[in-house]
Amino acid sequence: MSKKPYQLKYFGVGKTWVEMQELMEKAKRQKHEDDYRTLPINVALGFADDELGRGLSGKTVLFGIEGSKRFRAPHGNAGSRYDGCHLCWFKESIREEVDQAINRFPKRIVHISEEAVNVMSVKWGFESVDIFIATPKKNLLVVTTDQTDMETVLNRMKTKQSNRALPASFPEWSSISSDSSFYAIRHFNKFSEDDMSPYCSSLWEDPSAVGFAICASTYRPMKQVLCYYSKNPSGHKAFAGLFKEVYVSDKKISEHCSQIQIPIRTPEEAMHFDFIFGALLGHMPYL
Repeated sequence: MSKKPYQLKYFGVGKTWVEMQELMEKAKRQKHEDDYRTLPINVALGFADDELGRGLSGKTVLFGIEGSKRFRAPHGNAGSRYDGCHLCWFKESIREEVDQAINRFPKRIVHISEEAVNVMSVKWGFESVDIFIATPKKNLLVVTTDQTDMETVLNRMKTKQSNRALPASFPEWSSISSDSSFYAIRHFNKFSEDDMSPYCSSLWEDPSAVGFAICASTYRPMKQVLCYYSKNPSGHKAFAGLFKEVYVSDKKISEHCSQIQIPIRTPEEAMHFDFIFGALLGHMPYL
């Protein structure tokens, strides 16, 4: 989730490793902090061949959030497949820009929870998948990877729900600072389909993993603080080892929680952190 207003600077989504490197280098020559605040919406802005991102670039983002699950390998070269939603609130009206961007592509309109929703077929590796795009408010963009998630989001906007996707009882919430301009929580579930979890991931193995939280600072020098939750001591060591090229310190916060502090001082450190962190959140590129 990102908060604190900023002007969207969209650089695109690379479709090859070389393109990804070039785009990340271009972004890092600007302000590092903008990168992390765009993470909750960056994937969604690239679905329509970057037209959404280009059309909304320059607009003021007030708030962005992503909720995703069931990360899995795609068929072909692409980012991880997943089920999820992206929401972005802007200061200005964005309906005209969104319509102009997606009208360049074949689409159909369906009505979900009394809202008109655009459905586009996009290439995801070797597959064609449907993406759902709506602007239920003039300054709100909602993008989901399936109809069920779009229906859930629109229904929750109209009626207050008693249950939460990430309950307040999750221990990761205790590591979130209200001063952060960007934070993320990943809670692992042994019984869900998720190729990017430590129960079956090639990144690190930890059968006792609970989850992790990260808070990002926008003040220079930038500092990322990750808190990892697990009952397995070797799991904490393996998780910290993912960032061995950039992290400066790690310490035990409690019996089952360790903290890693990572300063981002150079574009190279930012690129290394971005790649590992994106994979940890489930968005692993398969190239």
